Amino acid sequence: MSIRLIVFLLFGLLCSNSEAQQQQKFLIRTGKIFDSESGQFKQGLSIVVVNAKIEGVKAEKDLTAEEKNYSLIDLSNYAVLPGLID
Repeated sequence: MSIRLIVFLLFGLLCSNSEAQQQQKFLIRTGKIFDSESGQFKQGLSIVVVNAKIEGVKAEKDLTAEEKNYSLIDLSNYAVLPGLID
């Protein structure tokens, strides 16, 4: 193997590893969200997502300061139906 190929492979491995260590954090602000337990739409709720996993659904007043600084996805003009699959 040439030294260039080894350096290239090591560089690629280091870059992919550092990306995997970074957490992706999103706050999805909803207009209405469907609550399947009550069978009703609820308003004023946000979905907290960390690394592609829903961590919770919270009212704006219950969000921590850290959660309020997550990357915002504003769906406040839309109805959100978690878990709905075609």
